[in-house]
Amino acid sequence: MTTSRAGQWTSSAVSSDSEWRSITAASGCTSGAVSTGRPQEIPLGPHRLIFEAPIPGWSRPLLLRTSAFGELDENWDAYGARPIAPYCALIAAELILNLLESDSPQPAAVPTTRGGIQLEWHRVGANLELEVTSYGRLSVFFEDERTGEEQQLMLSGDLSALDPLSDRVAG
Repeated sequence: MTTSRAGQWTSSAVSSDSEWRSITAASGCTSGAVSTGRPQEIPLGPHRLIFEAPIPGWSRPLLLRTSAFGELDENWDAYGARPIAPYCALIAAELILNLLESDSPQPAAVPTTRGGIQLEWHRVGANLELEVTSYGRLSVFFEDERTGEEQQLMLSGDLSALDPLSDRVAG
């Protein structure tokens, strides 16, 4: 996994308005992409993720898995969990498209009870968890089981701190 394309995490097309009809993610990714000449959509409950640029074919299954969280209603876990916030889905999609390459290890994507999305990699004795918890905030946990090293970070813009961590998970 390489994060050299990550640079700055920007979501200027996102609004925290609760009455969204759609979310737009403009992605510059074209590697392995399927171009239809028109925006591509992925459903997200009553919303949809709209991609102006072609979606790389390798990322589509992961994006669809992540977008399925939009179907989760209030209390989806029977313990008061919140529905997944559309902006968290957008940011998770941006992370997938900007951090991963076609040959990158694919993360597990899981909904969080606070309405966020977590991307997790557990490989080669290293664990990396990225939790999108609110608009513009990314919680990062890294653990190297071989050395006992642990890191917890809170990022809100510059993702360059992920470079060495994601490289270690990729093995």
